[in-house]
Formats: sequence, C-alpha cells, structure tokens
Amino acid sequence: MSVGEMIVLARTKAGMNQTELAKKVNISQSVMNRIELGTRPVRDNELKAIAKVLNVSADYLLDNETKDTNIATPDKQSKKYITLHRLIKDMPEDDLQDLLDLAKIKENRRTRKKVDLDDDDDI
Repeated sequence: MSVGEMIVLARTKAGMNQTELAKKVNISQSVMNRIELGTRPVRDNELKAIAKVLNVSADYLLDNETKDTNIATPDKQSKKYITLHRLIKDMPEDDLQDLLDLAKIKENRRTRKKVDLDDDDDI
C-alpha cells in the first residue's frame, strides 16, 4: 500500500477524520488530502508528526513493517476508505463534487436533516 493509504488506514483506526489529523500535525486539510491521495509527497517532518499523532511508527506508514502492535489488519470499513481513495484519486473535480453531493443527500436521508450541498466545511 502507498504511504497515503497507510495514513488513511491508521487515521481511520484512530477514529480521526482528515481535518482533525491535519490540525494536529499543523498542516492544512488540503495538504493532508493530497498526501493521502498520493498527489503530494509527504515530507520527513510531516511523516514523523503524523506517525506520532496516530501512535504508529514511520516505518509502518511507509509500509516497511509487516506488523505494528498498534494497528490490526484492516477491517471492512478501513478497506472501504482505501478503495474509495483509489477510485477518486484521479477523478475530475466535477465528478468529485457529484460524489460529495450524493454523500450529503445520503446523510440527509439518514439523519433526516437539511443538508447544504454548497457547504464543503465538513470534508
């Protein structure tokens, strides 16, 4: 798996969203998104900070360790996040917006609340 996919896996296991992790390692959410998608390489200092926040080793995130005592084998939910990342990595912006709108509609149905499709703050 790529570094970005390993970060997604560890972040998901830690129960953190992308914005929370980005704040804790002092980078923007958009930079974290690009790191996870693999469109921007992670810097050494960022890798160390991410590993520390997620309570894993940098080697684990680099996929150099086959086992890490803090992270188990990916569960179904984590595998879905990783698959989703692979699918959207090179997707055009308008298709990404369509997916975001669909997710917000599904959330609306699930929670029965009005969702503003133009509000991207919760990404």
